[in-house]
Amino acid sequence: MIFLTTISGIVLSIIAIIISVVTFIKHDKHSKNKLKPICTIHQSLYDNLISIRIENNGIGPIILKSVLFTCDNSRTANSIYYLLPEDIRKIKYHRIYIGELKGLAIHPNGKLHLMSMTPEDDIIMRKFKDTLKTITVNVEYYDIYNQNYEIQKKLNFNDDNLGILISTEGQKMLLENL
Repeated sequence: MIFLTTISGIVLSIIAIIISVVTFIKHDKHSKNKLKPICTIHQSLYDNLISIRIENNGIGPIILKSVLFTCDNSRTANSIYYLLPEDIRKIKYHRIYIGELKGLAIHPNGKLHLMSMTPEDDIIMRKFKDTLKTITVNVEYYDIYNQNYEIQKKLNFNDDNLGILISTEGQKMLLENL
């Protein structure tokens, strides 16, 4: 009788340990997924403002490894500025990052504006949009658990796929295609 009680105690202890390990593994996996960053590359065209930004739509922070811009002719740079024609570079920029972004963190619901600018006239706007069509943005990043991710987007600033600006009684609303 004592032998049977001892064996059943050992078996129950082993089962309890197995259940605890399985529960810990599932909880750890859930915690990692819960803090997963979701990186998106947005391009916007508002009236006469062109913008390119990285957004974190996840719950965990994004830690950037690299942001590279590649032109169709295979030129690569860490800033979009270096891929633009000389006359476009002279335009007044609101924001433009020049340099390495390695190690920069973007908090949840945070944004990093890579470039936003206002062309002076429609001719420059058209030339700028045509130049941007040749550029691909590649973002490599990782989360707080050192899980690596990569996202890539070919820029396309066609008027028909960006958004429609509607003016109603002096107020402007932007409807974006998602």
